[in-house]
Amino acid sequence: MQRRLGLILLYLLLPLVILGCDFHSPFSVTANKGGPDLIQEKVEEQLEQEQREQDSTERWDRYQQDDYQTDEIIDQHRDAPDATSRREQDARELLAKGPVTLDDCLAFSLAYNDSVQGRRAAIRAVKAEALLEYSRFLPQLYYYLEEEGIKETDSPRWTHAREHTLRLDQTLLEFGVENSSDASVRDAQASALFDYENTVADVLSNVRVKFFTVLMRKQQIEERKKLLVEFKARHEKIKELEEARRVLEVDVLTAKLNVLNEEQRINSLEGELLRQKIDLLHYTGLPLEALEMELAGEWSQFNLELEEIIRLALRRSTSIASARINVAEQLRATRQALWAYAPNLSLEVGHSRRGNEGGLTLTGEDGAFELSSFAERNIPSEPPGVEYEEDERYLNLSLELPLFDGLERNSNYKIEKEQLVEARFALRDTIDSVENNVRKLHQTLLESRKQLDIYDQTAKISWERLQVQEELKKLGKISDDQLETFRDRYFSDQDRYFSQQITVMRAQESLRSAMRYFEVSSLEIGKEAERSDHAE
Repeated sequence: MQRRLGLILLYLLLPLVILGCDFHSPFSVTANKGGPDLIQEKVEEQLEQEQREQDSTERWDRYQQDDYQTDEIIDQHRDAPDATSRREQDARELLAKGPVTLDDCLAFSLAYNDSVQGRRAAIRAVKAEALLEYSRFLPQLYYYLEEEGIKETDSPRWTHAREHTLRLDQTLLEFGVENSSDASVRDAQASALFDYENTVADVLSNVRVKFFTVLMRKQQIEERKKLLVEFKARHEKIKELEEARRVLEVDVLTAKLNVLNEEQRINSLEGELLRQKIDLLHYTGLPLEALEMELAGEWSQFNLELEEIIRLALRRSTSIASARINVAEQLRATRQALWAYAPNLSLEVGHSRRGNEGGLTLTGEDGAFELSSFAERNIPSEPPGVEYEEDERYLNLSLELPLFDGLERNSNYKIEKEQLVEARFALRDTIDSVENNVRKLHQTLLESRKQLDIYDQTAKISWERLQVQEELKKLGKISDDQLETFRDRYFSDQDRYFSQQITVMRAQESLRSAMRYFEVSSLEIGKEAERSDHAE
C-alpha cells in the first residue's frame, strides 16, 4: 500500500517538476523562453527572417523595424548594476560642493567606473573559484541505497533486501606534484589582479588626460575670445573709417574675415571641449546630467629625476610582477618534476566491524600523493539486508616502481629546467623593456616641452610682426595680400602652439601612466562601496 501511494505521488509531482525546470529543445538553443531578457529569442527570430525569400521593398521595410532593444530594456540594464550602489547619491553630493577637482574625479572613478567595477567583480569571482577548488579538503558525506527485489517463479510475492549506508570521506593533505587546479587558481588570481590594476591605471590616466584637456581647451577658448573682442572692435572702427571714405571696402571685408576666422576656431574648440567633457564623465562614472559641472584645477609640469622615474616604474610594473610569477611557477614545476621518480602506490589501513568501517588511505600516482580518511556506517533497515559479523583490521598495499622508462623522467626534468632558464631570461627582458620604455617616454616629454617653448616664442613673434605689418598697411606701404600672409601665419602659429600644449600634457600623462604615478588623494567619495569591496 505504501509503495502504491509513493508511485501515485511521484506521478503527480513529475509534471510540476518538468514545468518548473528549464529544458532544451533539439530545434532551439534558447534556454528559457520566458526569461527577463529575450535577446536570444530575438536573434533566432531575426535569423529566421533573413532566411526567407523576400522582395526588396519588403526586406527594406523590415530592416527599418530592426529594433533589438526597447527603451525600457536599455534603462533596465543601465540602472541594474547601481541598484545597491550609492553612485547617484554620491554624484549629487559631489556636484553640490561646487567646482569639481581632479582628485574628486579620480576618487569617483575608482569607486564607480563601470570597467573598474567589472574587474572587481572578476576578482570576487576568482575568490569564489578558489573556494570551490579548496573545498575538496572539506568533509564529503554520501548516502547510498541498495535495494534488491527477487521474485521466485512459483511465488506470487517479491522478496526485497535493502541496505542504507552513510559514508564520510575527507582529504587530509596532499603532497608531491600539486593538483593541477591549484596552478589554475593561482593563474586566475594573478590575471584577475593584474587586469584590475591595468584597468585602473588606464582609467586614471584617461581621467587625467580628459580633465586637463577640458581645462586647456577652456583656457584657449578664453584667449581666443579676447582676440575676437579685439577683431570685432577693429572691424567696427574700420567700418567707420570706410563710411568716412578713409579706407577701402576691401579693408572692411578683411576685418570681417578675421572675425569669422576667430569665431570658427572658437566653435571648433567648444565642440571638442564638449566631446572631451563627455569622455570625462564616462571615465569617472558620473551621469550625463553632470555635463554642465565646473572644473577647478590647473595643469602643471612635474620634475622628477630620470632615475627616480625609472625606480617607480619598475616597482609598480604589473608586467614585471607577471613575469616573476611565471618564474616562480616554473621553478615549482621544475622541483616537482623530481617527484616523477616516486613510486605509484595505494595504501589503505582500516578497521571493519559488522558492516561498519573506517580508516586511512594513501594514494600516489605520477608523483601526486593524497592522504585521506573515510568512515562508513551501515544503517539497519527493514526488512534487514545482509548480516555482517566480521571484526577485522586490514592493510592493503599496491606498489608500482618503474625501474627503467627510457629516460622519460630525466628528459622531462631537463625540459622543465630549461623552461625555467627561459622564464628567467624573459623576466630580465621585461625589466629592460619597462626601463627602456620609460626612458623613451621621458625623452619624448623633454622634446615636447622644448617644442612647446619654440612654438610659444614663434607665436609671440608672429603676433608682433602682424602688429608691425598692420601699421605699415595703414601707411600704405604694403598691400592687403602681404598683410593677409602675416595674418595667416600668426593664426597658424597660434594653432600649433595650442595643439602642442595638448601634446605636452599627453606626453607627460603617458609617462605618468608608465610609472602608475597619479597622485590620488585619500578617497572621500564612495567610501561605503570601497569598504564593501575590501570586506568581500
